[in-house]
Amino acid sequence: MKGKRFLMLPVLLLLGANVVKGQQHGIETEDKKLSDIFGKAHFHGHIRNYFMSTLNEGELTDYYTNATGGAIAIRTSNWKGFEAGVKGIFTYRTFSSDLNRADPTVGEMARWEFELYDITDPHNFNDLDRLEELYIT
Repeated sequence: MKGKRFLMLPVLLLLGANVVKGQQHGIETEDKKLSDIFGKAHFHGHIRNYFMSTLNEGELTDYYTNATGGAIAIRTSNWKGFEAGVKGIFTYRTFSSDLNRADPTVGEMARWEFELYDITDPHNFNDLDRLEELYIT
């Protein structure tokens, strides 16, 4: 899903271009009203940081990882009784031990640390993007 985080940028640029077009002719257009909906939209988000570590006893390998990520969301203002929203999240590995290195004694890799990333792709630790919400109410 790389590149999806800029999904809203073309929409906002298109709306801005339509506003300029309407203002050049000195008329009030439907595009102007649509741009007001996004102009009065509510943006919010958060940043998060998770650290996880497994300290094994004896000669077994210890594992650790730190994942940093966040979320960005937008909710439009009311337009004819409708509101729309979209929210995306992202995660990056900031530092960690080699989670894909198997312990020489038991032949197993890190078990719990992968939960902070893409568990379906154990080699992908960077730029994990996901569409969390997409709705019209």
